[in-house]
Formats: sequence, structure tokens, C-alpha cells
Amino acid sequence: MRFIYQRYTIIYLLFMVASLTNGLSWAQDDFGFLAPANSANCKAVKRITTLEGFTGDFGACGNTCAKINGCGAWFLDDVHDKCRVYTIDCDIVNGRSVTQADFGRNGSRLGVYIKTGPNSWEERGTSGTVFRFTETQRDDWSVYLHDPSRNVRIQIDLHTRKILYSDANSPWRELYDVLNARP
Repeated sequence: MRFIYQRYTIIYLLFMVASLTNGLSWAQDDFGFLAPANSANCKAVKRITTLEGFTGDFGACGNTCAKINGCGAWFLDDVHDKCRVYTIDCDIVNGRSVTQADFGRNGSRLGVYIKTGPNSWEERGTSGTVFRFTETQRDDWSVYLHDPSRNVRIQIDLHTRKILYSDANSPWRELYDVLNARP
């Protein structure tokens, strides 16, 4: 019963904090909650400390975490009056490490660019369409693709979070938003 109450309290506090911060949400992993500024590719990995006799709320536990060097995640155990703080580990996604990028418009997912071989990529649309590309270049923020059969060029730009398009008849233009990217 105590475990159920504890989980209910955490979920309720998460809902209240998210409501008060205009929809800003915290990601949850197996340990607790990650600060909103952290990447979706982060997870809590090692406990730094446990603050015993902690009587603050979820936000106070998060603020305490923010003051501790190396803390990126926290867990409020209000049943036992403890605030636990953790380090985090993040898979950094950039132009040099990306192997998959979901794309869409206005938040709606339309498909994915996925690396299928050493220099091979595919664009897989949610409608079932598939286009094949050759990777021509990478830099710190982008991957550059070419489809010679259509003379189409694509830039997956993780800095601007845009998919750019160019063909023989048109200059570079924004085509999609990058919704999510994975290494």
C-alpha cells in the first residue's frame, strides 16, 4: 500500500508541476525524474546521495538536485522523507553519431530517415513509401544524403532540427521538422 501511495504522490506532483510550468514535462526513467532541460536520450545511472528527513515537495527535491554538482535526476520518496539524487548518462546525438531521424510537420510524424548500411540510408514514410539515399558527407550538426535516381539531395540538420531538400530544379528549402533523432 505504501508503494502505491508513493507512486500516486509522485504522479500527482508531476502533473501539478507540469501544469504550473505551462506543459513543461519531466521525463521518467527507472530511478525517478530527469530535469526538463535534459535530452530524451538521458537516463539516471548512479545515486549521488540520499537526503534523509527531507520534508519538501517534488519541486524542492528537483531544486536540491540542481544545486548538487553532477546531479541530473532525482526521486522524491515522500513516504520515507527522502530525496534521492542521481547522475545521468546521455547518448549525445549529433551529425557525426545520428543513425535515425524521425521527421514530420506540426508535431505529426510522417516517417523516418534510417541508416541501413555504411553509406546507405532510407526514407521510410508512414504511408509505406521508401526512397534510398547515399550518404555523401557529415559534419558536427548534419548528415548529407543524395538520391541519384531522382537527383534529390537531403540534409538532416540536427542543429536547426530541420530536414532540408534540394533537387535539380530548386534550391535548398525546408521540407520537414526533425521530431526525434537517435545515435
